[in-house]
Amino acid sequence: MALKLIVTSTRDSRVGDAIAQHIAPLIAEGAGREVEVLDLVEVNLPPANEPQMPSLGNYQQEATKAWAKIVASADGFVFLTPEYNGFFTAAAKNAVDTVYAEWGGKPAAIVGYGFGGANRAVPLLAQLLTNVNLQVAESSVQMPFGDALGEEGLDVDALVAPHVDALRALGAQLA
Repeated sequence: MALKLIVTSTRDSRVGDAIAQHIAPLIAEGAGREVEVLDLVEVNLPPANEPQMPSLGNYQQEATKAWAKIVASADGFVFLTPEYNGFFTAAAKNAVDTVYAEWGGKPAAIVGYGFGGANRAVPLLAQLLTNVNLQVAESSVQMPFGDALGEEGLDVDALVAPHVDALRALGAQLA
């Protein structure tokens, strides 16, 4: 089993997938275990498509059944989130809300990124994760774009570099 790093941004212009590739090895190093990147673009969960509430666990849709197996197979989770208008992404909310019991009792952590490092989105996402009985790490890693964002786009190395130790420590919290 492994930790799952969930890329929650699904926009065409996103940078979360590139950030995930940079931070997954650091989190894995700290945790001493494999970190698998799960991209919600690839998971492609339809919104709220089950006839019954997820807490009943009676999933009918194939996409939900597949997602439930992925979530159930994980040792823990890292949610990588940008901030959209002060909140985490709709895709993150949908992914969490699609299943229920499969999250229960597992450790989770949050890494935020954006102009403000997702400082408003991170506590809101932590509240959601707590509501589905995930054991959310007290600390998070928030990576503001700052000087990493230039005329040529985002320099992911420059974004991640100041947070290397914090990302390893986050992995250790999940171990």
